[in-house]
Amino acid sequence: MQSKLVLSLFGWWTGALSLLQALPVHSLPAQPKTASASTSQKKYSVATRRIAAKNPSFPVKKLGNAACTKAVARQSMGNRWIPLRPVSGFSPFSKTSMKGKVPLVLHQKKGMTMLADGPRYTLLSHFAKQNGLKYVCKGTQVQLSNEKHRLVFTVGTKETILNGVKVFLSFPVDLQQASVSGFRKIVRRLQWIAPEYRIRTVDAQYVVKPILSSQGLRQKIVKRIVIDPGHGGKADGTVQNGLKEKTLTLRTARLLAEKLRRMRYLVELTRTTDIDVSLTQRSYFANVRHADLFVSIHYNSAPSQKACGIETYTYPIEGTPPTDRMQVLPKDQTVADINRFNAQNAQLAWSVQKQIVSIVKPIDRGVKRMYLGVLKDLKRPGILIECGFLSNPNEAKACMHSAYQEKLTRAIAEGIHAYSR
Repeated sequence: MQSKLVLSLFGWWTGALSLLQALPVHSLPAQPKTASASTSQKKYSVATRRIAAKNPSFPVKKLGNAACTKAVARQSMGNRWIPLRPVSGFSPFSKTSMKGKVPLVLHQKKGMTMLADGPRYTLLSHFAKQNGLKYVCKGTQVQLSNEKHRLVFTVGTKETILNGVKVFLSFPVDLQQASVSGFRKIVRRLQWIAPEYRIRTVDAQYVVKPILSSQGLRQKIVKRIVIDPGHGGKADGTVQNGLKEKTLTLRTARLLAEKLRRMRYLVELTRTTDIDVSLTQRSYFANVRHADLFVSIHYNSAPSQKACGIETYTYPIEGTPPTDRMQVLPKDQTVADINRFNAQNAQLAWSVQKQIVSIVKPIDRGVKRMYLGVLKDLKRPGILIECGFLSNPNEAKACMHSAYQEKLTRAIAEGIHAYSR
């Protein structure tokens, strides 16, 4: 009985095999060669293989496992890609596979977002939490505050208000369209995550953070200060409304030196008379004198007579553009000697500008960054102050008065002293 059953099953099996062999070759569906075949190895995650299987044009081999897993998420309904944060001017993907919607966010950890070969960002919500600040979002503005500090950021602009002083970041405040915490989380929830505000990590590290933390930035006690009266000799500087910049800068520098000496600082001037001094000689003088700080005094001018106010400049951080430019150029990657003191420069400029705004009460034009030859070769912290617009008739008249000079120099001296303590 058992032998008959075995024979019948064997006969059924051989018959089925013969029928399959009799079928034409084209009737069997050929297995297409997709990217999933190359991603079936164990080195790729399930999420990566799923991406490769459903989108064969996606460059899995080029990006690797981590990029595919963390960079993109696929929404099941509508078969659409979720754009997390594309960055203009940079794409590791081809145009055919990208289709303008493939995101470039590769990694995010503790509030820091890193793009492939691109910039790093810091979420303002994480920055507030790390520094004990309350995070409040109102429209396109974000306020971070506690009992001592109040920071106001506006999306799309470099301009911020840090503890009552206008400060310009290196890059505009950005709006992150989605928060990335992992491929699986996005796929499971299949919902849009609330947008978050962010700034470049270089701004958080070298602009905002130094202003919040006044301790631990100075590398040594400030004792010797070099004051630089701008221009001199054949270089008159701006000449407006009967005033020469070189004359006013020397007058302001002398008054400032007197006040700093009363505070028991050792003060030297790059020039004490109307002589020519080159930009390199000014920075060299501060370096050989082993100055702890360098402050250059200037006066401003503009085509419009309505321009007014006081602004303080520092040297741009390496890899970032100056305040008056948005895009990064190759020359911005050059590292200058003064870039060793990026954080100290920001804190010194903010401290001086804060006292000027508080005492002189001018139009606050803020703390800015510009390529200035007098600051480039400094091997110590340094700033340049534009003390007013001589092209503005009212402001030029005020700059001549001894009362204005007294308040201005007192404000600068107190700002330097507040930084030095």
